[in-house]
Amino acid sequence: MSKLDNPTVCTLSLDKESASKSDKWDHFTMRRLVLDEKTSIFVGNIFESAAERYTEDVIDYTPDYNPDPDQTFVIRDFPFPTVMMKGLSNSAVLEAQEHVDDDIKAIVVSNKECTSIAFQIIDKGHRLEKKPCLILDNKTFKQNKEAGIILRESLSCLYEDGNLYFKSYRYANMIFDLNQYLELASDEAIQVFMSCPFVKFEDSDYFKKHLNQTMRRNITLIHKAGILDFEVDEVRKVIEDNHLPVQLEDDMITIPKDKDGLRNVMSFFTEKMFITLFSKRVCVSNSILPISEPGIQ
Repeated sequence: MSKLDNPTVCTLSLDKESASKSDKWDHFTMRRLVLDEKTSIFVGNIFESAAERYTEDVIDYTPDYNPDPDQTFVIRDFPFPTVMMKGLSNSAVLEAQEHVDDDIKAIVVSNKECTSIAFQIIDKGHRLEKKPCLILDNKTFKQNKEAGIILRESLSCLYEDGNLYFKSYRYANMIFDLNQYLELASDEAIQVFMSCPFVKFEDSDYFKKHLNQTMRRNITLIHKAGILDFEVDEVRKVIEDNHLPVQLEDDMITIPKDKDGLRNVMSFFTEKMFITLFSKRVCVSNSILPISEPGIQ
């Protein structure tokens, strides 16, 4: 992140009514934090230091992989919201943040050029509320009479030079609409999956009723991998040869109603069920990152 000697520091707020809307990202209110010189330097140092760790071990975002703690996802050429950029570029005209309340969802810190913009999610645990509280001051505890915001030495996401960096999709998605990057299956794609000749459902209505983002993403993976194009005999052979815990009946795979059984079947279809190399155990992974062969990009 660029040097933050004199950063622009703002809040993003969202009232309860807007927070429940599907397009909540369009309803953020941006306000500027009025800081004295010493505090401005302090805030700039915290965010600058946290940002340095965000661009060291970077991998392109894939919904199917949970990054290691030292890894960071990146979405390149990210379309940063115009309204937010205008607010940061001309923060002097923004209304000042005068209260600490539940509407504050994030702190935003930017350099003058707005080429580096760091975000920190503010939840209930990071609001110093105006309640009975003791603050240590020069070996003496005093009553805290004011509300405040607790800053962390980590970021929720970082926008830098046109790219968006983040470690957690969940936190980044609280600020930006990233749903398009999940590649969720359409209703038509779901119907194609449900009509597969080697699949039958214990309760198809229950399955459709409980489709969530994860399930829709899994169905997208099934389509992309071409699993539904295999012959029934090929699928049965894979299950039987590897002694996989997938229920077969009349050459058809049963999609069960219970959560554990459903998880196993979807892990099989999305190739996250595997046999360990040495102990030959059947395991399920919640994360996949293909490894390229040497010399192959």
